[in-house]
Amino acid sequence: MAVLRVAKGKVALLCGIGDLAGEWKYKKVTSCLAEFARAALSACFDFLLLQYDRSGKLKLPDPMCPQKESGLVVLGMGKLGAEELNYSSDIDLIVFHDSSAKIELLTDDPDTLLNRIGKQLIKLM
Repeated sequence: MAVLRVAKGKVALLCGIGDLAGEWKYKKVTSCLAEFARAALSACFDFLLLQYDRSGKLKLPDPMCPQKESGLVVLGMGKLGAEELNYSSDIDLIVFHDSSAKIELLTDDPDTLLNRIGKQLIKLM
């Protein structure tokens, strides 16, 4: 989480400099912030999936590409989806699971496991 905070600060600084200098238009600033948010979200999601795979709570089809064929999809809504993030925007997420996917949920209560992954993803972000 600390690494993410530092990276977010660096991206915000870069965008802010371009914005204040008048070199970047509004759309470029918001797109850059949204692009970073998507990359951070993907990295956090990979981290969590690998963590749960290593702990034996699920089995990924391909640990080298954790999201591939996992059946788990994170959809960015609102400003993230529209690429209109500003410096203080929250991101709104919806997490979906395709029960026919190749991921193996090694628990008696898959709904609780999936909810936990979603909540941890939000906390990391």
